[in-house]
Amino acid sequence: MKKIFVYVAVSMLLLLLVPITVGMNTSQQPDKKPMDLGWTFLKGIITRPNLIHGGNDVTFRAIYVHYKTHGFGVTQKGVLRGLQLITLPNDYLGMMNNHMVFAKFNGRMGTQIQ
Repeated sequence: MKKIFVYVAVSMLLLLLVPITVGMNTSQQPDKKPMDLGWTFLKGIITRPNLIHGGNDVTFRAIYVHYKTHGFGVTQKGVLRGLQLITLPNDYLGMMNNHMVFAKFNGRMGTQIQ
């Protein structure tokens, strides 16, 4: 009988050990602003790019653009079409002509699509 009591006590301790180590703190607020770490790779057909905000950002409309966005542990892929307006930072590596884009941008694109 003493063995059963010891096994039950140890089992209860192990079951309660995980919530105790996690802290069970429900008062922590999640971050309101998502982190924009990562990069975005674009390739496709666009309209003529325009510089805005004193040349810090570039904006254009996507006729047919394939994008791949890598964030902090998250990867998104997709196609933009139908003249969607896209605004990205002007620090890109690659080629951006009047009607073509093949470039890598710093930052994630998920929040910049309008």
